[in-house]
Amino acid sequence: STPSLVNWKPYNKQKRPRLDTLSSIQAVAHGSDSVQYFQWRKSRGSSEKFHGAVVGHDGTENTRVFQSVKRTGETLEAIDEICGTYTDSPVAIIFDWENMWALDDSQGYAKDNKKYFDTCYEYHRVFWERGINCDVVSPHSDLSKYKLVVAPMLYLTDSDTISNLTSYVSSGGTLYATYMLGTVDENDLCYLSSIPAGELREVFGIVSEEIDTLYPHEKLSVEHFSGRIYDGEDYCELIHTRGAEVLSRFENGTYKAYPALTLNFYKKGRAFYQAFRDTHEFKAEIIGNILDSHGIASLLENEGSLPHGVTAHTRTDGETTYLFVENYSDRKTYTLSLRMEMENMLNGEKTKSFTLMPYSFYVFKTI
Repeated sequence: STPSLVNWKPYNKQKRPRLDTLSSIQAVAHGSDSVQYFQWRKSRGSSEKFHGAVVGHDGTENTRVFQSVKRTGETLEAIDEICGTYTDSPVAIIFDWENMWALDDSQGYAKDNKKYFDTCYEYHRVFWERGINCDVVSPHSDLSKYKLVVAPMLYLTDSDTISNLTSYVSSGGTLYATYMLGTVDENDLCYLSSIPAGELREVFGIVSEEIDTLYPHEKLSVEHFSGRIYDGEDYCELIHTRGAEVLSRFENGTYKAYPALTLNFYKKGRAFYQAFRDTHEFKAEIIGNILDSHGIASLLENEGSLPHGVTAHTRTDGETTYLFVENYSDRKTYTLSLRMEMENMLNGEKTKSFTLMPYSFYVFKTI
């Protein structure tokens, strides 16, 4: 990383004071055991002579940047016991490059932009906003450690993926999938039987008949069983239940009364199916309820969502849990509370509440 600025952007802005340490701590919070810089000393010539470095052209330690790096080093020394610990995520999102390539190449849906990456990002955002560690995994990964797995727009599903997802739910996992699931095989050939393909029909207890692509100005309404109305956009899938329970229905348009969200109990696990693209509020509430049912929560008392610009991540050695809380706002100050008393690793004090200044952070450990 650079301690100050890069030289290859359209506008090469200096990092604000304290931001080097904050961004370095972010890397450690996500699992890094070191902070490394490019470059140690600024070049005299060529293309990188104005790229950031720990030591500037003056060759001394008497610079703001050098002192900033020094503070970062002192911080890392104070939390040295974290080195060698690991991130432990209770949830995961499936992201698959081959699936994205197949979707992008498909001559259908919204032709120019299926928004696969954006959709995966939006589901990841649900966990990010709650301060819950979330892994991003392949559809062939071992899913057994996760309490909840989200599979957005998993259009391309080969037989190994189908078997992996089926096994995960059968063994007690909770799987949350969306429209387009199980449409084509690994050769991008459509499955000739009804979709989702193979055992996934039984896992989710639904059959998809067709999918409609909405114009950019079109919106649809979805009514959840709680009575709340949510907005939908871009895609609307017409599905029929084959054993699944309907939790939400389309409230207007051609597909009024058709299922929008279903839940199926399959062997030891549960499978949710969302048949439309929402505008975030829907997924945030539904997945939030699923997290609550599993007892998955941040160590912060955040009432469902962290303040904008604040992040929280944990590492553990299996016994002690380390909590990183960072504020990326350059103006706002927040007073936050912990679910339990923890030790502030930067000064040794024990606390249950703290004030987070702009561009500041805390590292706590369980007592």
